[in-house]
Amino acid sequence: MRTVFLIAALVCAVAATATVPVALVPSWAESSYFRLFGEPSYLPAPPAVASSVPAVDMGAICPPHLRSWKQAFDIDGVAVAASPDCVPDNPWEVAASVLGTNNVSDQTLMQTLFGQDTVEKSDDRDGDG
Repeated sequence: MRTVFLIAALVCAVAATATVPVALVPSWAESSYFRLFGEPSYLPAPPAVASSVPAVDMGAICPPHLRSWKQAFDIDGVAVAASPDCVPDNPWEVAASVLGTNNVSDQTLMQTLFGQDTVEKSDDRDGDG
């Protein structure tokens, strides 16, 4: 009975070793693995599959509340060009970044998405607002 069990265990161990993917065999054991079980045959790459990307209606996927930002603007003397992007930059932020937040009107600052505490002019340590 022990002999049958031992033979079955050896058969299972050899079968488990033979079915290990080659990629999982450590580099130090590859030569022994290939000597015992043979090297894998060459498999050519599968044929290429033609792919096509369907046309996407950008108007349907772009956020509708940002459509007004796509047009050209002239804000505090800064010419902001029209943007074809799906999510364009906030034109008031562009003007505030170009001129500097100390050099634009309060109305422009309030149209930006900058935090209120970063643009609200008040007393600060260096005295520039």
